[in-house]
Amino acid sequence: MNFCRQLLRVGAAALLLCLAPTARAQPSPRVRVLALLATGRATVDTDTAASRRAAQQAYALARAAGLDTLAVRAQVCIGMSATKAPGREAWAMVHLQAARVEARRLGLTDELARTYYGQGCVEGNRHQFAASESALLTGLGLWRQLGNAQGMINVYNELGMSSRSAGRYPEAMRAHFKALRLADSTHDERSQIMALRNMGSLSQMLDDMPSAVTYTDRALKLLLAQPRRDTIALVGTEAALGLFLQEQNRYPLARQHLLAGIRLGEHLRSPAARVQLGYLVYGLGEIAYEQHDYPASLTYYQRAERLFGQTAQPTSQVSALNGLALAQQRLGQSGAALRSARQALAISIGLKSPYNLAGTYGDFAALSAMQHDYAAAYRYQLRNQELNDSLLMADKARELTALNARYQAEQKETQIKLLRGQAALQQADARWQHGTRNLFGLALLLALAAGGTFYHRYRLQRRTSEQLTLAQQQAQARNQELELVQQQLRRSLGDKEVLLKEVHHRVKNNLQIVSSLLALQAHAQAKLPDVVGALREGQNWVKSIALAHELLYQAEDLAQVDFQQFAEQLAKHLRSAFAVPTARVVVQATGIRLGTDTAVPLGLIVNELLSNSFKYACAGGRACTVTVTLIEVPVTGYYRLTMADDGPGLPTGFVLAQASSLGLRLVQSLAQQLGGEAYLSAPGRSGTEVVITFPVLQ
Repeated sequence: MNFCRQLLRVGAAALLLCLAPTARAQPSPRVRVLALLATGRATVDTDTAASRRAAQQAYALARAAGLDTLAVRAQVCIGMSATKAPGREAWAMVHLQAARVEARRLGLTDELARTYYGQGCVEGNRHQFAASESALLTGLGLWRQLGNAQGMINVYNELGMSSRSAGRYPEAMRAHFKALRLADSTHDERSQIMALRNMGSLSQMLDDMPSAVTYTDRALKLLLAQPRRDTIALVGTEAALGLFLQEQNRYPLARQHLLAGIRLGEHLRSPAARVQLGYLVYGLGEIAYEQHDYPASLTYYQRAERLFGQTAQPTSQVSALNGLALAQQRLGQSGAALRSARQALAISIGLKSPYNLAGTYGDFAALSAMQHDYAAAYRYQLRNQELNDSLLMADKARELTALNARYQAEQKETQIKLLRGQAALQQADARWQHGTRNLFGLALLLALAAGGTFYHRYRLQRRTSEQLTLAQQQAQARNQELELVQQQLRRSLGDKEVLLKEVHHRVKNNLQIVSSLLALQAHAQAKLPDVVGALREGQNWVKSIALAHELLYQAEDLAQVDFQQFAEQLAKHLRSAFAVPTARVVVQATGIRLGTDTAVPLGLIVNELLSNSFKYACAGGRACTVTVTLIEVPVTGYYRLTMADDGPGLPTGFVLAQASSLGLRLVQSLAQQLGGEAYLSAPGRSGTEVVITFPVLQ
């Protein structure tokens, strides 16, 4: 019996010895928490549910093991994963605020900054843009103190997204550019790709398609060069580049990128991948619609709308619904088209985004035009224009507020300098009084001695002074009257300037509506290429006139247009309209300002000659350069406009005065209207150069 007990004890000891190495091989709670945190942070953008589960497990384990610092990090990770999940904003804020309290107590500056960054993301999702910006800037300041470049990059990108959603596009571009510059300096390719993608999509919103393609193509090349490729990011970048190329009417290349993205992403099941798949399918729908394959576009739009709805992407869902409505109308499904358009409008109103709402009203206008309801098309186009103008005026108001704040600061600084100067004068005066006090007695004796001598002179000076005072009072009264008259004149001038700006603004708006109606009519007559071409040409003429008035009401000088700016913006519009990204336009007209009587006809001339260069010199995707030069010829009192391209040129023996095309006849007529003439400088030579000379109007 004793032997059996001893044998059992030996066996138990041996068993413990066998199990002891296994127990020692178990990772510590700290290692397990760090591994869970790494998983949570790695999946926060691609699988929010998995990220949240890992962070919750890390938090529970850290609390149980008394690892306070890691518990704070885990709670921040829980909050950040919730910011990416629609409808969980309140839950995210609970965890972020609790983590903030603990981070302050423990002195964890990096985690404290993360809580403010997370709050900024939540407020941005709620469209509380002022609160979002405030929280993000607080986080930026904390990360700047730590020298945390990655944190600063994240804040700049989120600031850009928030400003974009609020319609403040210049601020958004500046924020994304700061993120890119910081990422370039740290050679952080992942952050470079994120900033480039953001800049590309923002350029697209600003109708700067060449820049959108350039930024996105650079992001794609960085992704393809990485040893371990991020498939989801690749799918999204292929989708963006395909959509941007589609907007430039470069359909074969666009389709190539969209199909490449679908091949990469069709087997992925994460929510982020499904969103990108929606963009790819939507892009194919856009191409099919533009190529008049309406049944195929209908199928693509329906699939894209389902994907965006399933992944809670309301902004993209609006775009898909708008496309679906237009395709349904083309197929004669008027009732279904109206339902899709109304659903898009309801979602846009709920988003409270001026950009999305303006786009939806524009699509409503196109739908109404296809239904031949031109009164409704006009109303919706007017609402679209009003929203776009409100975005512009909001930007102007913010600029004025910033300038006023700067002015007030300068005024306060001037007052401080003045007070300091007065204090220095008082000190000098005190020193002077102290220095002369000992000489006062002697001066008094001298004054008494000289008093009798100067008494008579004093009486004479007093009478003279009284006469001068009376004359001065009369002059002051006259000055006050003149000042009153000047104030009245200034008020009157200010009222007239405001009225004149309003006139230019309304003229521009009305011309923009005419241009939009021409575009809608061209859209409705898509099966008649000759009609569409004539309407597009008329639309470009109207656009050039509207641009002159737009520059006038935005400028300080209401009487003159900066021709350099005018020609550059006109060239940008035409290059986009003719879809010639390979064209390069060089404008040389620095410092030349023209009145509207000269700027409008000259703008129409530039419009016509640029259009010809884009049609013929840049035909077939050929790289071409067009130069626009305007100079004032010394002594002669004439301007000389030279338009030159490096295309195939005009046929030998061509005479401009005998041209039969409407455009070239218009150029000659407008040159005569300016009191000048138009001629070819070197006919029959490679390239085309047209010169217009006209007198300077005083």
